[in-house]
Amino acid sequence: MLDLLKQKSFFIVWLGHASASLGNTFSAFAIAWLVYDTTGSKLAMGSIMVVFLLSRSISLLWFGPFLDGWNRKKVMIMAQWSGAITFTFPLITYTLGSFAIWNLVLVLAITGLTVPLYLPSCMAYISQILPKEKLQKANSVIDSTAQLMLLAGPALGGIFLYTFGVEVVLLSLVGLLGTAGLLLTLIENPEFTEVSKQDSWSTKFKEGISVYRQHSFLLGLALLLVILNFCKGALFPMFLPYITETLGRTEFHFGFFEASLGLGMVLGSLWVGFKKTNPLKLRNVLLGSVIIDGIFTIGLGLTPLYSLAILFIVISGFCMPIITINNTTLYQKFVEPHLLGRVFAVRILLTTIATPLGALFGGVVAEVWGINLLFSLVGFLMISVAVSAFFLPSLRNLSITLSKEKTAV
Repeated sequence: MLDLLKQKSFFIVWLGHASASLGNTFSAFAIAWLVYDTTGSKLAMGSIMVVFLLSRSISLLWFGPFLDGWNRKKVMIMAQWSGAITFTFPLITYTLGSFAIWNLVLVLAITGLTVPLYLPSCMAYISQILPKEKLQKANSVIDSTAQLMLLAGPALGGIFLYTFGVEVVLLSLVGLLGTAGLLLTLIENPEFTEVSKQDSWSTKFKEGISVYRQHSFLLGLALLLVILNFCKGALFPMFLPYITETLGRTEFHFGFFEASLGLGMVLGSLWVGFKKTNPLKLRNVLLGSVIIDGIFTIGLGLTPLYSLAILFIVISGFCMPIITINNTTLYQKFVEPHLLGRVFAVRILLTTIATPLGALFGGVVAEVWGINLLFSLVGFLMISVAVSAFFLPSLRNLSITLSKEKTAV
């Protein structure tokens, strides 16, 4: 890790990403509190996030194909500063006592258009400044840092909210996002292949899609990630009723359960970064992690014991970064630099759409047949998809491609 942090631009990106991740965790915390405190409606809490998801999807679909023609450093800075500036609005209105729910609708509509452009630009930028052999470790560092902020954020947000009020939470997230943008002004501007700015949206979109024809295993991995996001989208909103109703525990136990998931993800991220996997066995590792995740998801639906649920969710969390980090690294290695931004945008768009569809599926199944059956169904789906993926020609090509790359090196 130290060799990575000696690279100035990566070190600054890492610090900026940590600041932005903590700020984004604060924003989710503040939004949930403001909506529920203002309306008292669970429906309003879900509906307002639809605004963000819709805006996010429009942004990735429309602006994604143009990302590779824009300066990645400037896009990352713009994304963070736009968040800082827009959240200043509800901070001011709440402080003055004139806050209304439409303030958040406006903020989420704007940030939904700008903030999603940060991640594909960041992932593409990292692939430009680091050699290929360091990408997996770099992605592990970035991902584990984000998970640590996800662990720390709710606790810090709760302390700030209880001690000082929501104004301090909003002020902190504005400061964190502003700091992230300020740090990113210090990174270098690497050169990359010039992209024509005259090409139409459809031309640029087709160029991005062509990558999946050239490297079919990337399409297989993208579809696998979409299905996993659908599954997690079905499960995550049900964690609170699962703990409080199915297992009969309290909100405190729910918080510990969520923290245990985050702990597993941090450990999994670190393991991926520092455990060297034989490239020829990567397919087995990726699909095996999904099968293990599915088995312990079924276990969550079967166990009546809270202690076992904690163990199972840690293991499930551990498995999740194995597929996501390796997925990102393969994109960075095999996609041409001048196409990376739009290809990442397409992948993020697909996973963004899958998550609310999964939430809808999970809500219906849980309401009609119960949470236990939902967990078992989702676990079975994950296992079935992973086992089927072993026989996909596109994923068999992954082993062949990595074998050729290893021979070339």
